[in-house]
Amino acid sequence: MQLFHLLALATAVIALPQTKDLNTKRDTCNSQEWNIQQYTAFTAGSTSPAGGPPAFSNSHISFKFADPNFNIQNECSVSANTGEGLDSLVGNTYPCDGGNMYFQYFGSSITLKRTGVPCGDVTYTETGSTSLSLNCYSLFGGTQCETVTQTNVPISFLEQTG
Repeated sequence: MQLFHLLALATAVIALPQTKDLNTKRDTCNSQEWNIQQYTAFTAGSTSPAGGPPAFSNSHISFKFADPNFNIQNECSVSANTGEGLDSLVGNTYPCDGGNMYFQYFGSSITLKRTGVPCGDVTYTETGSTSLSLNCYSLFGGTQCETVTQTNVPISFLEQTG
């Protein structure tokens, strides 16, 4: 008899309607920080040394942007126009390969953005920023700066878009 009452109670609890708390739904879909791996920023010198790889004639940034919540990793990169340094890239938004991921470069920090992030029946745009701890050295007449370890990026802004 007691087993019957417990089963009836369990069925009643399961049948209760679930409230839609957007913060709870968001937390369950995105519990981990994003990360940046293999970040490099190269500032080309005024003249490329003879025999240097063509990739080092322009200033450029590249890294891998990973969202472990959805097991997504994309390559992100941008090159400055010939003769321009990395300063020409500051503050602009650049897409990463694969869509829905973007970045903004600010010198020693970076802002990442993901659009169309699903969470149940809700869609979000998320943004996160972080400072970069860089190791810089001379390379092919320019300056190469890179992260030595993975950089975690906390999700700091959330906007419901659908």
